[in-house]
Order: sequence, then C-alpha cells, then structure tokens
Amino acid sequence: MLALVQGCTTTATSPSPYKQPDDSGTASVRFRVARAIQDGGVTLYNYGDESCAPSPHGRFIDSIGVDKAFVSRTNQSIGMISPESYPKHLFVERRFIGSKPLVFSMIANAGGPGFFCHSTYKFSPVSGRLYEVAIDIVGYNNCHVRVHELIQTPSGIEYRGEATAKQLPKFCEPPTLFSW
Repeated sequence: MLALVQGCTTTATSPSPYKQPDDSGTASVRFRVARAIQDGGVTLYNYGDESCAPSPHGRFIDSIGVDKAFVSRTNQSIGMISPESYPKHLFVERRFIGSKPLVFSMIANAGGPGFFCHSTYKFSPVSGRLYEVAIDIVGYNNCHVRVHELIQTPSGIEYRGEATAKQLPKFCEPPTLFSW
C-alpha cells in the first residue's frame, strides 16, 4: 500500500495573485457582475497577451458574486467613482497598464444548472481613464461583457459609450489545482 502512495505525486498549484502596477500610466477597471450572476459568481484571471502568456503582474484578479459574499475580502475597491448602492461583494477594482491590451478570462456561474460560461476577452484601456466591465450570462454557456468608460459629472456618473471588448476564440484556461 505504501508503494502505491509513493508512486503517485501531485503538485498543488494556485494562480499567482494579481499585483497592481503603480499609478503612473495605468487605467482603473471595475469588474462588476450583472443580473443573473448575482446569485452565483465570477472568477477573473489576467494574461499577458492573446496567446495566454503569463502576465508579469500575476494571474488571479479576484472572485466576485454572492457565493463570495461571506468570504473575508479586502481591497476590492481602489476608490473609483461608483453608485453607493453597489454591494461590495459584486465588484472588484484594479489598475492595469494603460494603452496596452488587457486580456482577461472569466469563469462565471449564475447559481443554477446550465448557467455557466467561460470566455477570454481583450480590450485596451486608456491611461488615466476609468472603466467598468459588466459581466452577465445570457443563455447556456453564453457570456456577455459590456465595457463603459466612467466619467464624473456634476449630476453623477456618466457611462460613456461602449468600449470594444473582443471575445477571443481561444479560452485562456487557468491552472488546475492539481496537476498530475
């Protein structure tokens, strides 16, 4: 029996946590779950490029959603403008290098059978600007992402235009917990 156990090895891996770059030359991005996903959750990963190369800033951005509501979480906000009604467990904000494509993967679960999706997206945030990425599931395995620039106005927050977020044909898969 001991020989069988010794012959099998596992390597526990977890993605490296995302480390935000300093403020210079960065864009601020809020990832927010929308509608159906509020009862489930989303896990977000960062990549260096479309080939799924590792990012020099780390891979694991964060997990958000109701299934994460009771997990002790800190630093989900970097002080971006937002409606006060946003529950803290439904969003996460991070700084990314501006004027360079941001490649991120998401694994989303709406909390029910058949409502799961995973996709990889790319968009290029501009340095010094604020963005919100709204994540939703529309039907079976169909992720939907909307990106808006956020502008502070005297009357509140303006969600300006929809920035282009391109869904990539390849899903950048995060590492598994156990690699055999």
